[in-house]
Amino acid sequence: MSLQYRSAADLAAEDIRRRIHSGELEPDTKISIDDLAAEMRVSSTPVREALKELQSEGLVRIAPRSGVYVRRISADEVAEVYAVKQSLEPLMVRWAMLRGRPDRLRAVVVSVRDLAVYARDERLGEYVALVEERRSALLEMADSEVLTTIFQTIDGRVRLLRYRNLAQPGRMARSSLEHKEVADAIGAGDVDRACVLQADHVRSATRSLLSLMGEDAEGISAAGRRRTWSLEAEFMTTAAQCESAR
Repeated sequence: MSLQYRSAADLAAEDIRRRIHSGELEPDTKISIDDLAAEMRVSSTPVREALKELQSEGLVRIAPRSGVYVRRISADEVAEVYAVKQSLEPLMVRWAMLRGRPDRLRAVVVSVRDLAVYARDERLGEYVALVEERRSALLEMADSEVLTTIFQTIDGRVRLLRYRNLAQPGRMARSSLEHKEVADAIGAGDVDRACVLQADHVRSATRSLLSLMGEDAEGISAAGRRRTWSLEAEFMTTAAQCESAR
């Protein structure tokens, strides 16, 4: 049996990532490399390497001659990231259903039972872990290097937003129901319905996030920044794209 070893930089990145996701390190917080290194009992080198990785994930901002800060994700960025998700996740589901093994698809369907339990008991960490496990399984079944590369680019941002969104009262329960609807369609072999429901789930998450950030449902900031998208228009476009990909 082979063992997988992780470097000090990997462990440091994991710890800092956890602190950001949990809210222990809030947006705009300045990160002290020396303090983190002392707490983790490592040199500053792996911490610096970890922060470079987290910068590529969109979680921190390294400002020359100023320092390292936890990134504040804007409403415009939320809308753009979730527009990408809303366009591509239905395609991921479609390809997974067409290319995936029946036993693996059944496992994704059955796992919604555990999601419901985690939502009921408000076990956020376990809920997020299972959501990500299910998404990874679908992405693997979709068997597309292009899709995988795109999702890897946005996964850091999405995971941070997912934690904040699902921590809202009642949001885990609603999310669980949405995942069940998608799973039911997958179990029934209804590719078109599963595709549309997946897009609907992403749209629901987007509305919830923009509301959390004090934005209206159209993605317009209170400060009067540009309109990033129309949720209704994006939803209809995604449904049409999903249909054309058959």
